[in-house]
Amino acid sequence: MTTPIVYTFSGVGSGTLGATPFTDQPFVIAALADASKVYQNSILYPVPTPQIDLPQSTVMISILGSSSAIIQPSLSLALLFNPQRKPYQFTIGIAPDQLLAVTNPVFEHAALNKTVEITKGTASISKKPYGTSGGSLVFSSISSAEFGATLL
Repeated sequence: MTTPIVYTFSGVGSGTLGATPFTDQPFVIAALADASKVYQNSILYPVPTPQIDLPQSTVMISILGSSSAIIQPSLSLALLFNPQRKPYQFTIGIAPDQLLAVTNPVFEHAALNKTVEITKGTASISKKPYGTSGGSLVFSSISSAEFGATLL
């Protein structure tokens, strides 16, 4: 790995992991990647969008009071910009569905290949199930969320 980086989404949410429900529990989604693999995706998005593909079994979720699991499908992480509303958001998921997105205007000056201080934002989720080593993960709600990235 040329330029290791850890991306972290965290917050407080409710949902299920396998057969175990969780309510208003802190969670962390962490992904280890190679920041030198960031590319511009102009196929899925209306404007060229920085994206990094996260290979299968490199993304883990931990839920306080529940358990940890490896998210099994290959995911992508992107820094999205909506020209109509102008918020920037970091998203993780399988396009076009977002497992989780965190939106904050300060992300305008961020990049996928640089350290991003842990920053609170507005969360949006897909209620689509994502396969994990512990069963399907489904968020029903998220009351707070933040994103950060650390070059190692």
